[in-house]
Amino acid sequence: MKQLATSNLEFQQSVSSSNMQFQENMTATIQDLKTQIGQLANTVSQLQSAGSSNLPSQSIPNPRGAPQALPKKCRDPGIFSVPCTTGECTFAEAMLDLGASINVMPTSIYRALNLGDLEPTGMTIHLANRSIVQPLGVLEDVLVQVNELIFPTDFYVLDMEDETSRK
Repeated sequence: MKQLATSNLEFQQSVSSSNMQFQENMTATIQDLKTQIGQLANTVSQLQSAGSSNLPSQSIPNPRGAPQALPKKCRDPGIFSVPCTTGECTFAEAMLDLGASINVMPTSIYRALNLGDLEPTGMTIHLANRSIVQPLGVLEDVLVQVNELIFPTDFYVLDMEDETSRK
């Protein structure tokens, strides 16, 4: 029991000694930081009083003065269209990237391309004219060539008129 009390006392003294050392180190570190902050404050005040233009808060006026006129706005380019090829069929002005998350294809073009069977889908699509349509199905991984690049694309086939069926 006496040995346990001695061991406990030695441990307490060791912890106390470590704690004191830690506090002394922290006090010295804080004092160093205070000294460095004082030195930085002196340097900044010297730079400001010397008129140096090295500080970002000292702005330089624009030598050209204020702008006299705003640049003209560009006109709206309209629909972005590029030629693309699917299978043996080339579309001279295909509309691309209209901001929609899906690609649609009229039934007449689907039949002309002869790309195989449609996969059934239970999806409904809200069109720009606010109508709601249900696709006949989806064509998955159709290879579409735009310039020299080829992309696999999914198309939802809709029963709708295209430009060729209106003529």
